[in-house]
Amino acid sequence: MLQYKFFYRQMVNAKIACVLTVAKPTTNINNFLKKAKPRILGIGIISLIAAILLAYLVWVWITRPIKRLSHYADDVGSGKLKKP
Repeated sequence: MLQYKFFYRQMVNAKIACVLTVAKPTTNINNFLKKAKPRILGIGIISLIAAILLAYLVWVWITRPIKRLSHYADDVGSGKLKKP
């Protein structure tokens, strides 16, 4: 299969000065895309899993101290712990 591109330039008097036709076989590109598609998909899935794992770790890193502080404040409020 060939892919064609046309380029033309018009002069002031509306005549076409030149026409250039370029044809390039797309079989090499298609073969490359067929081979690269599974690899790109695999890298995308691994990246998605890594992003989810990183988001979970950041969530735990931020929320754990806040939960501990909240429980401590509840214990102080209920009288289980003495105020410092």
